[in-house]
Amino acid sequence: VISRKDELKEFKEKHNLNRDASYPDSWLWYYFILLSLVAIESIINGVMFQKGSASGYLGGVSIAVLISLINVVIGFLVGAFWGKLSWSIHQTQKIIGYVGFGLWGIFTVCFNLSVGHIRTLFEEGGAAPGVDIWTQGFINFLNSPFGLVDFFSWVLVIIGSLFALIALFDGIKFDDEYPFYGREFRKLVDAENDLQSEVSNLNAMADAYCEDFLNRGDTAIR
Repeated sequence: VISRKDELKEFKEKHNLNRDASYPDSWLWYYFILLSLVAIESIINGVMFQKGSASGYLGGVSIAVLISLINVVIGFLVGAFWGKLSWSIHQTQKIIGYVGFGLWGIFTVCFNLSVGHIRTLFEEGGAAPGVDIWTQGFINFLNSPFGLVDFFSWVLVIIGSLFALIALFDGIKFDDEYPFYGREFRKLVDAENDLQSEVSNLNAMADAYCEDFLNRGDTAIR
């Protein structure tokens, strides 16, 4: 406990922190949000991909789950780790965090626009002969990123980007906003809980010894 207190004090001084860390008591809610995002987006995307899929709705769902996982997982990881560096008081980490948010934004927009173009090809029945539909969709995106004319493809782009944004905020709120502060603070809390558990066990043992000696004394007196 003493060692953890010293480490936390050093961390707070180094990062100019004068508050306790703020983090949820349980992460179940945040995991539930992630799973819900994946499930809902997969269902919606599955409906939109089923027409061009050889396996129908199930094939569309399998494609949709992969797309949803990429959107949600990357958004969560950037929010929980990389982008969170932008809250640091140190300029190098702050810049790295801003770069993380920027690259995530560019990737998310480009990825979902590509998915929109691929979905359009599914709707139209496939790509040109001898060309993979995923490759053709990416080529169409490069040729005309915002050239989508199908309404539901735009809906797919908006939903994917929105869910990725929700996952990003879920990652940010997953732990204290200041990078690595929650982890350092929990080290001390865990050590204090272990210490309290040991003290409680020792007190219980002392009470048991005391009661045993008292019983022996009563027996000797009788």
